This record gives sequence, structure tokens and C-alpha cells, in this order.
Amino acid sequence: MEDFKFNGDWEFGLNLKAFLKSNLNWSKNYNQGKDGLQVKIVDSKSYDPDPLKEQINTINFIINNELTVLESICKALVPINNDYGERCGEYDWFPTKLTVGNLGEVLLIQEISILKEHKNDQAYYELSCGYKGDEEHGLIIVMHGEQFIEYSAIGEMDYINPVSYTHLTLPTIYSV
Repeated sequence: MEDFKFNGDWEFGLNLKAFLKSNLNWSKNYNQGKDGLQVKIVDSKSYDPDPLKEQINTINFIINNELTVLESICKALVPINNDYGERCGEYDWFPTKLTVGNLGEVLLIQEISILKEHKNDQAYYELSCGYKGDEEHGLIIVMHGEQFIEYSAIGEMDYINPVSYTHLTLPTIYSV
């Protein structure tokens, strides 16, 4: 079991071999880069120099469960692919059975953002991906452990800089 050691870098490359191998199926001309898969730990605006323990736990989970995470992404892509197929009326661009072996033909995982939001000692994480179903916009997939949470085109959802509505108050409604 490998443990991640935070060295002060909030953005770094991580050598996730199964992810990198999957990405090689995206294109013959795809260049993986020398630093590995980009990972970003989303920082709270605070004086604490370290990430949350839940964020470290999540990085360790991903490192030690790469295949499990990729299998979960394959399962998450079934409803996503069907949704995009319904929207564009074409279903021939994705495999009928999605596996870790052919995932890279549909999805290019470019970056993993480890979010501040967390539950049960694990942070949520966001995968920024190239996606054959929407090559112009790409795809964001939000996960918690092995659980698929939601998805959108890149730019349509923003967990990294969420808007706070806590300063707003609701009007009081009186009944007579």
C-alpha cells in the first residue's frame, strides 16, 4: 500500500499507471507528458499550510485503487453515453461494453481535482476529461470513492470555486 506524502505542491503529476495506460488509447498522437497525470488539491483560503486529511485520504485511495476507480468510471459512463447518444441521435461512437481496456477510446482523463467537500473521511474528486461524445467541451465527472455523483460539460459546473449563499436570508411568509 503506497502512501502519498504532501510536499507543499498543490498541483503535481502523479504516476497513475492504469490511468496513463488507458489514456494511451485516446489517439495515436497522444503525448502523455513526463510528469504523469495532473492532480490538483483544491485549497481552502486559510492559514493551514496542508491539505485536509480527507483530501490526502482520497489521493491515497486513488493511488491504491486505480483499477477500481477506472471500473467505477466505466459504470458511470453508461448513463452519460446514453444521455449524449439521446441528445445527438448517434450511438456508434462508444463501445457497447465499456471496460478499463477500452475506456481510453471514449475518455481522456486529463486532470484530477481533489475537492474540499468531503464525507466519511473521503473528499470528493473531479475528473476533467476529453470526451468523444462532446469533443468541443469535454466532460467533468464528480466521484466520491467508487461512487459516481454527477457530470457536466467542462465549464457548466464549478466545485473548485463554489458560490456561497449563506449570507442570503429567506423572506418570512405569514399566514393569517
